[in-house]
Amino acid sequence: MSPLKTDVPLRSVPWVNLALILAMVALHIVVVLEPETSPRGALSARDPRLVQFLTYPFLHLGLLHLLGNVLAQALFGGNINDRMGHLGYAAFFLAGGVVAGMGFLATTRSGAVVGASGAIGAVIGAYLVLLPKANIVLFERVRIPSIYPITAYFILNLVMAISTTTLVARWAHISGLVFGVALTLVLLALKIIPPDEQDAISLVSHFRRQSTQDRDGKEERPT
Repeated sequence: MSPLKTDVPLRSVPWVNLALILAMVALHIVVVLEPETSPRGALSARDPRLVQFLTYPFLHLGLLHLLGNVLAQALFGGNINDRMGHLGYAAFFLAGGVVAGMGFLATTRSGAVVGASGAIGAVIGAYLVLLPKANIVLFERVRIPSIYPITAYFILNLVMAISTTTLVARWAHISGLVFGVALTLVLLALKIIPPDEQDAISLVSHFRRQSTQDRDGKEERPT
């Protein structure tokens, strides 16, 4: 039993999500053994290369950086892998990394960025749209609505990005999350992702129908 999970059961094995996690761990081991690998794969603000948009999400600055991203990926990624399918999820994750990298480049002129946080931000954004009523379960007992920590994550990053100078690429996190929300809404609206009664669009539609029915019922007069 996992001490940290969501209450949405997986419908199939999330092979792509597992592969992404394994790739992060494997590349971290490579970097530990060959430290010069990381600077080549990092996304450089001064001299960005196209290939760096695909390599930087899989590199991490240290074990804690890696573990934090692996935990978030494991927590949220499986359900999104379920909903998007293997190829769709792989493309979505990589696209999230690209957009997050662009957010980093748009807000800095020096340094470099590594880490999957921006791509995972896109996954978290998708989670907010596809499973807004899901709960995070701690030790099989405590249930926390996922919308609360996700909203707190966004607000914290936004406040930190605006108010402080930090070594953490906050705008990459924000760019990834906003991209994830926006693209997932588009994919749902176009039915590229099949609608589900748990997703945000379906919940809003149900609320509107219920409100209309309640209003019509109140307007009826006895004869």
